Amino acid sequence: MALLKQQKVLLSRLQKLIKGWPADPSKKGRDLGEFLKQTYAQKFKEEASANAVKAAAALESLERLDSNYYRGLYAREKELAFSGELAAKNPWILSNENLDKMQKKSRTLWERLTGRRKY
Repeated sequence: MALLKQQKVLLSRLQKLIKGWPADPSKKGRDLGEFLKQTYAQKFKEEASANAVKAAAALESLERLDSNYYRGLYAREKELAFSGELAAKNPWILSNENLDKMQKKSRTLWERLTGRRKY
C-alpha cells in the first residue's frame, strides 16, 4: 500500500515537472521537452513500478536540472554559448527545415563533380 502511494507521488511530481518544461515545435524530434513528455514519461512509469528508489533518484536529478542547481553550484565567469544571441534573435537557424537544407547543400567534391552521392 505504501509503495503504491509512493509511486503516485513520484508520478505526480514528474507530471508537474514535465508541464513546466517547454517544447519547441520548430525542433520536432530533437527537443528535450518533447522527449520528456513522450518517451521518458512512459519509461519512468515502468521504472517507478519496478524500483521506486531508482525512479526517485532519476526524478531528483531532473528537478535539479530544471531548477538550475548546477548552474549556481558551478558558476561561470562569463555566460557563453556556441550560438550566442544569434540563435535567440534568429530561431530559424536551428529549425529542422534549415538543418535539412544545410545537409542537402553540403556535398563533397566527388558528389559535385559526378552529380551523384556515393553511399
